[in-house]
Parts: sequence; structure tokens; C-alpha cells
Amino acid sequence: MSPIEVFEEDLAEIKRYQPNARRIFWTGANPFAMSYENLKLRALTVRDYLIKCQTMAMFASIRDIKDKEVWQLRKLRAMGINGLSIGVESGDDKTLALAGKGYTSADILEQCRKLDEAGIEYYFVYMTGLAGT
Repeated sequence: MSPIEVFEEDLAEIKRYQPNARRIFWTGANPFAMSYENLKLRALTVRDYLIKCQTMAMFASIRDIKDKEVWQLRKLRAMGINGLSIGVESGDDKTLALAGKGYTSADILEQCRKLDEAGIEYYFVYMTGLAGT
């Protein structure tokens, strides 16, 4: 993720062209990998620049959710982070191991239950054909 100064420059540009933006998608490889404190700072910064923004979405990995407690996820949800596109790639343990994902199907369920409890919406991205034919 960009340094906070660059992030603020981007938000200032969005404010110039879309001051009434209600939803933004944080781009980059994997913004949800940031710590809770960094996500909190950036979510609050978005609110400073885009006062009508209701939802912030971004890419995430199952590994990113493991590091966050449910109370932290709830707070992030309250700040507007409410849309994670999660690259799970597969729900099959053998395929996950073959791809070196570092988690199992049980981990996917466990971490998504935390998101459910926190009220954060999420979407899965699968890699069809990852397991072969």
C-alpha cells in the first residue's frame, strides 16, 4: 500500500472529481494485509476526505483475517470497511496445499465466520482449473 501521504493525495483527487463518492475500492495487491491500526487510520482518513462514503472495499486473503480479532473487524466495519474480495482459489485441501496457499478449507470457514460475526460482506474468487481437469 502507498504511504499515507500518497493515499491522502489520491483521496484529494477523488474529492475534486467525485466529492459525493459513496463507495471506493482500495486497489493494490492486498490492502487488508495491513495491520488493524493502519486500516483504521486509512478508513478514518477516507471519512475526512469523502464525507458521503459509506463503503470501502478491497482485496484480502484468508491469512489477513487470521491476524485480526472480531472486535477489530467490527470496528473496521463501523468505519465503512464492508467488502472483501477474498482470493481463496479453492475449497479443496489438496488443491490448497498444492498451490501453497498456507491455509486449509477449515481455515476458510473459521475466518469467514469471524467476518460474519463482524458483519463484513465478502466475496470469494476461485481459480477454476487450479486442480486440473
